[in-house]
Amino acid sequence: IVISMDDGYKEVYTTAAPIFTETGLRPTLFITPRYMGYGAYMTWEQLDELAAAGYAIGAHGYDHANLRGMNDAELALQIGDSRQILKERLSVAVDSFCYPYGGYDDRVLAALEKHGYTTAVTLNPGYWQSPDQPYQLDRLRIDYSMTLTEFAELLP
Repeated sequence: IVISMDDGYKEVYTTAAPIFTETGLRPTLFITPRYMGYGAYMTWEQLDELAAAGYAIGAHGYDHANLRGMNDAELALQIGDSRQILKERLSVAVDSFCYPYGGYDDRVLAALEKHGYTTAVTLNPGYWQSPDQPYQLDRLRIDYSMTLTEFAELLP
């Protein structure tokens, strides 16, 4: 089981991190570098603290734009530059990607490979994952309004 959280909202640091510390769990945080430090988002210092505590860091595009249909330069920014910024700012490996809005196409898949990612997650729900599709890993979506009963019903 992998726990992942998208975007880098400050509630990850203020609300979720104490619970993860207590339980010993460490999620993967998919981050959009463009918004770090602004309003509802964590600061770089907070994210650095979580990375040092064992949270895995993945990229979520540079600014959360839908990648489908982008040209090569736009994909290089969203996929390549976002990875490089996270690696440099946090001094961690960044090898996983999360598609903003779940949008991807064959060109996006090729760009992920070109820029050195080993996995990517979708918004497609699923329990079983084919090992030959590392750039199309499914996830079960849990949102803020979900009750514990609804969560339990998601599990097989």
